[in-house]
Amino acid sequence: MGSISFLWVFVYVYIVQPVHPLPLVLYGGPICCFIVYFALGSALQQDKLKEHIPIRLYIIATCLMLVISCAEAYFLMERNDSLTGIGLKPSAVLFSVCMCLILYSDRCAANYSENTVSKQLCNLGRYSYGIYLLHMYCLSVLHKLIVKTGYEITSFRLFWWAAYTFVVLLLSYILLRIAKKINPKVSRLCLGV
Repeated sequence: MGSISFLWVFVYVYIVQPVHPLPLVLYGGPICCFIVYFALGSALQQDKLKEHIPIRLYIIATCLMLVISCAEAYFLMERNDSLTGIGLKPSAVLFSVCMCLILYSDRCAANYSENTVSKQLCNLGRYSYGIYLLHMYCLSVLHKLIVKTGYEITSFRLFWWAAYTFVVLLLSYILLRIAKKINPKVSRLCLGV
C-alpha cells in the first residue's frame, strides 16, 4: 500500500509536472497520495513494525531521508525555477514515514518526559491537521505579498524555502489560535482544533 503513495508522487513530480503541471488539489488530493499513512497506522496499531526494527535504524533512516529531501527540494527548485510545489515529493513521503516510525515507537514513548520542548511538540501536534488545512492559503497570500513588493528570490533558495516554511507554519498556527478563540465549536468542526 505504501508504495502506491510513493509511486503516485514520483510519477507526478518527475514525469507529469515537467510537461503539464497540475493544481495541487488534483495531484495532492487523491487518496492514493496519502494511503501510506493509513497502512502505516494499521501496521503500528497491530505492533507489526515496532518490535522488529531497532530505533537506531529508524533514526538513521529519518536523518538520511531529511538530507535526501533537502537535496531533492534544491534540485526541484532549480529545475522549476520556483520555490513552490516542492512540499510533496517522494523523499518527503519517505521522511514522513520514518518520522512516524520514530514518534510511535515504544522506546520514544518510554523516554517521553514532560518539558518545554515536548509540550510545544504536543501543542503543534494538536494543531497539525488545521495547519495542514490552512497552509496553502497562507502560502498563497505570502507569495502574493512578495510578488507585489517586486522582490525576486535569486539566491539562497534553500534558505528562502526554509524561511517560507517557518512563516507559513507560524501564520497557520496563529490563524488557528484566533479561530479557536472566536468560535471553538466551528473551529473544532472545520479545522480540527
